[in-house]
Amino acid sequence: MADPALTWDAATGRYRRSDGRFISRAAVRREVDTSLANVVRLTDTLADDLRAGRISLNQWREEMRAVIKAAQMGPSAIAAGGYDQMTQADFGRVGQRIRREYQYLEQWVEQIKGGLPIDNRMESRSRQYLRSGRTTFLALESQDMADRGFLARSVLRPAEHCAACIAEADKGLVPVDQIVPPGQRTCLSNCRCFLVYERAA
Repeated sequence: MADPALTWDAATGRYRRSDGRFISRAAVRREVDTSLANVVRLTDTLADDLRAGRISLNQWREEMRAVIKAAQMGPSAIAAGGYDQMTQADFGRVGQRIRREYQYLEQWVEQIKGGLPIDNRMESRSRQYLRSGRTTFLALESQDMADRGFLARSVLRPAEHCAACIAEADKGLVPVDQIVPPGQRTCLSNCRCFLVYERAA
């Protein structure tokens, strides 16, 4: 989290303000979304630079690798309570996700070399890599809450929802491992759902 006054409460898996009050999970999710929105602006600039010939394909590729890493590491650190709180298992999980995104990027580079047009669709495709950062955050948050014995319900935001998201919301309050996390459903990284957690009775 950007605010240095915040502290991580490992016992609850929550952030606290300087006055001891908890930060809402909604506020934490907004922080993740804000950080990813900043990265989206960078990928849009990179796409425009490549199209205009200001950078080479190889330069674009290297910059995109850095963007992908940031888009995965930032949300992962927020979910863990900060970089200092991340365990080797946390780094292993996010490393696996980064390597997967790198593979997708390499496929894209080869497609461009093969003649894929460098047109306005680049911005939309780039954003898919960044939305996966939100998916990573939600998956890690979900795993942490499951480990703590919480129950969860899937909440639909105002949007057009896939059938899988509707089905998950219809489950109501259930053990976390019985819910498919947002981002891993039919709508993939376009999913705007989130989970609400409650202690088991």
